Formats: sequence, structure tokens, C-alpha cells
Amino acid sequence: MRITSAALTVILASIQVTNAFVAPGGKTPFWGNHQTALGSAVENNFDKISSSQGSLHDVPPPVDVETISPPNFSDTGFIPFEEFEIGEQPPVVPPVASVMNEKMEKAMAKMREKDKTSYDLKKEDLQVVFEDDHFIAVEKPSGVLSVPTKEVTASLTKSVFEAVGNESGEMDRMVVHRLGMDTSGVMVFAKTEDALRGLNTAYRTRKVVRKYEALLCGHVASNAGQINLPLMRDFDYPPYIRVSTDDHQRALIGLTIEDVGRTLLELPKSSITKYEVI
Repeated sequence: MRITSAALTVILASIQVTNAFVAPGGKTPFWGNHQTALGSAVENNFDKISSSQGSLHDVPPPVDVETISPPNFSDTGFIPFEEFEIGEQPPVVPPVASVMNEKMEKAMAKMREKDKTSYDLKKEDLQVVFEDDHFIAVEKPSGVLSVPTKEVTASLTKSVFEAVGNESGEMDRMVVHRLGMDTSGVMVFAKTEDALRGLNTAYRTRKVVRKYEALLCGHVASNAGQINLPLMRDFDYPPYIRVSTDDHQRALIGLTIEDVGRTLLELPKSSITKYEVI
């Protein structure tokens, strides 16, 4: 099977959070009172931008990738990434610090120029998926920054803050997650300090299940599967991310933080992605 596209487009299609925090002054799980309403609102919104079938709440709960057991693929119908025919890969060329740093600076300069095209949304233009006294879920259009940068203030966070405000009166106290500038999808903003703490905990402990729809270039071995491979910074194409391999890790031997910075030398991060061709 072959899926092609001129560009990679990713859409955040759903957000689902389990019981995460307690209502102010009470012991009743706060999220339990609102999960159904938000889930319904997000699902209705998802119907407008996705052709996939079924309930968003059919997604299994997230697992701890540090302790995950090998899945029984014969029961699930998924096949592991290792069985894919990915073809012969070119040899890994160890990065030269000066060359890589130059690539990074050029890429970041290009991104900063693109950031300047971000724009604010008027209150009447905000696509609100769900809102109560504690948080608000808004659909972010492609081409809008999630949060302000040092040079650009136009962003969805600024637009939402100016439209609804929050308990602390500080814009950055609404932010619990981000989406890339080119990514469209649902973003959740905290309106109270209790909601901010609870949502931060939900994201940190992986109680949030996110579903994306994407156009890909390349070959897919099966209509459904699971990719369980670690990720690292791509030193050939900074600042992007790639699958980490032993060859790529060996290529970093001898480089120091002073040479290339701390981020590139971080240990690979575990990543598990289930996919389905729709």
C-alpha cells in the first residue's frame, strides 16, 4: 500500500482524560463531572474533520512505556514495526559540530520567520468545543502558534486569554499542552489553578489519549500496526525528530555539550504509536 502527500499534515482529533483531579474544596473527582460532556463535544467536533469510524472512547487507556510487556499481536491483529520491509538504509555519517550547528541556526531562523505569520483570533472566531468554570477546549487552526514566542505574541493562548481570562490573571497559567504551528486540532486551556494542576498531572502521567490523522509519504506494510521504537533529535535535519538507532547513537560518541548543546545528547525517549490506515 502506498500513501503519498506533498506535505505532512497532522490533526489532533481527540482528547480524553480520566479522573484527574478534585473539585476545589471537595473530595469528588472533578473530571468525572465533566468528562462525558467534553467527550461528547470533542467527538462531535471530530466528526467534522475526520472520516474514521467509531467512538473516541474506544481508544484503550495509555500504558507506562517503561514497563510495557510485549503485546500479543496474534490477538490484536497488529504487527510490530520490526516486521516491516523498510529497505536498506544509507550509512550514518557522524555529525560535524560546526556543520550541525549551522544547519540548526538556519532551520531556527526559517522557523522564526514563519512564526511571524501567526495571527490572533477574535472572540467570535474561536471554535469552542467545550467550556465550563474550570477549563475551555478550543479548536486551533493551522497556521496559528499555540503559545507566544519571544518575538511573536499572536497565538491561540493569547486569543483565549483575552476572550475568557483565567483565575490568576496570568496568560501562561492557562497552558497545559501545545500543538505545532501547522497542526490543527483541539487544545485545552485551564481557567483555574486547580484545573491547571490537575491537567498538568493528567498529561504528565499519560492519562490523556490523543488521536491524530495524518497524510504520509511512503509505504505501509499493513493497514494497522504498532510502532515501538525510541526517538531522538535528528542531527541531519535539525530541529526535527527521528527514530533512534544504534548507529545514530554511536555517531554521537565524542561530542560534548559544549560542541552541540545538551538536547542532541539526551538519551532516546521511548515511544509507542498505534496506527490504522483509514
